[in-house]
Amino acid sequence: QFGNYVNYILSLNSEVNIVFIPHMYKDIEIISNVLNFIRDDYRRNRISVAPLLNGTLNGGDYIFSLYKKLDFALGMRFHSNVCAIGLNVPNIGLITYHKHGYLFDEINLPDRALNVKEEGFFDKLTYKTIEDLGRLYEIRENYKKINEKLEKDIYEFHLKVKQWLTENKVI
Repeated sequence: QFGNYVNYILSLNSEVNIVFIPHMYKDIEIISNVLNFIRDDYRRNRISVAPLLNGTLNGGDYIFSLYKKLDFALGMRFHSNVCAIGLNVPNIGLITYHKHGYLFDEINLPDRALNVKEEGFFDKLTYKTIEDLGRLYEIRENYKKINEKLEKDIYEFHLKVKQWLTENKVI
């Protein structure tokens, strides 16, 4: 079904290209399975798969540079959604584990996530993708505001911790 979704989205707009970014070894298997259901001309010309970098090669710079170039992301992994949101990349979180959905709730973005187990998931995903591709700027600007608020909240929290530590003669 995900292969059919990709085929349909690519058929709507010749400017859309897809990059699969694996975050763990299991993702490579999942990506490979999905690729089997994508039209060959799309696989050859409009689909890329990023490398999975671990250990000392995984400083993050390469993967973050890929995310920064994206116009839109679908994220099945917690880290992929954090990367997208943190870099102001419009995304849809594909929730496979309930705790991952908490991220979207906590930062007041519940509409940016879809539970893959919901009835009609692929219809909802297709509709949301088409809608979102028409309003990327608006979503990106909302993410910028959310990230600015998060930075302010973190700064204020650190001030309170420092004040408490000073008052209690810990530092």
